[in-house]
Amino acid sequence: MIVFAQLSRVKERYKSLPNLTHVELLNKGTWHAHGGLPICPETHAFFLQAAQAKRNICEIGMGSGAAAFLFLQSSTATVYEFDLGAEVKHNVATYLRDNFDGRFIPHWGDFRLEIPKFPKTCDLIYVDALHPEDVKLAMQYLGGESAQWIYHSGGAGDLSARDYILRTYGEHWEETNTSNTSRADGKRCVYYTGKLRLGN
Repeated sequence: MIVFAQLSRVKERYKSLPNLTHVELLNKGTWHAHGGLPICPETHAFFLQAAQAKRNICEIGMGSGAAAFLFLQSSTATVYEFDLGAEVKHNVATYLRDNFDGRFIPHWGDFRLEIPKFPKTCDLIYVDALHPEDVKLAMQYLGGESAQWIYHSGGAGDLSARDYILRTYGEHWEETNTSNTSRADGKRCVYYTGKLRLGN
């Protein structure tokens, strides 16, 4: 009887902990519309691993908030978000800030204006935005040779973010890991981590 009582308390405690289902509910039915991580649960471990032992994590393009949640859950890092910030995203941001000791700090507005004003560098940068110029801006202001990057092969227009990185940095770019998993819609979910090696 005591064992069951203890188990019940554990379950109640677990239910009150922050979890990705809470983030999904805050998205008010738009969870799957974001694509990416919401429909690629097998990719979550890739993001959890990338965040470990990081101090400052920057994300460009919030999407559903799934990546930010995984980063916060996996590390003691502060996550700095750059996004225009629709109402749903403000709700998710409040949830993340309140449940992770204030370690989620959004910068709302046009990130082409917000990023150059950011006074820090980040040791992990997730470029969830799709345009190559987003990568260029992040590379210029948010991190350098010491930063690790997460990006995907999707993109808007003729050139994806990954294509831009490989074309621009060539032999100075090292892809350190790849995650290629199934998506709920039958397509593939492909993400990469990489580093800039200017000294080589």
